[in-house]
Amino acid sequence: MIQCTSWAISLNSASHRIANHSFQVCWSPSSLGWTKLNGAVRLDSSRASASGLLRDSNGDWLFGFCRNIGCCSAYEAELWGIIDWLTLAWQRGCR
Repeated sequence: MIQCTSWAISLNSASHRIANHSFQVCWSPSSLGWTKLNGAVRLDSSRASASGLLRDSNGDWLFGFCRNIGCCSAYEAELWGIIDWLTLAWQRGCR
């Protein structure tokens, strides 16, 4: 099965102030039988791109993608990433 998590909500609700603290973020494997999408949306100068990679429950890389989107909102960039991810996953037999 495929599981999808939204990152645009975090991006949109994030403060635009510079944080005075840091924290570590690490990858955690998905449950057995699931795949996991790790994605990123970058919005600089109103230009957006989306990229991601799909890993299995062992953390092994299955495939990745990257798309230059152009001018759009964080939600639109996320949707393009999800569409690309689902299209590639479907083509590679992930159901």
